[in-house]
Amino acid sequence: MWNLPIRADVRSWLRAAEFQSKSRHGRPVTRGGTLYFGQHSRGWSIKFSSKGGELDATGKSHRLPNEILDRDNLMKWADNKLRGELMLRSIQLKELELDRASNWTETTPIEHLMTHIEG
Repeated sequence: MWNLPIRADVRSWLRAAEFQSKSRHGRPVTRGGTLYFGQHSRGWSIKFSSKGGELDATGKSHRLPNEILDRDNLMKWADNKLRGELMLRSIQLKELELDRASNWTETTPIEHLMTHIEG
């Protein structure tokens, strides 16, 4: 998660990345405010979104319950966050020999994973 000055900067980053970037999967796709690289890939994908925007969404899947402790502070904290998520699917995990939890350690860094992922 990255902390940008304001939520408008998060939205600007997402729009700029949509038109100015590409990955091994090609150009990203935007759906519902989320930017996807390799959305339907069988190996891996990356998605970026506005965490504050997700929590403000009217759908039930991302809304914080009203009774959650410090809800207002959580909403304020999330407001300007750019969220990134790398999804490694089973085919990719097997290829990297990371399909079992016992193969993961505290030192399994993202850099190692990114250098071995094939699109």
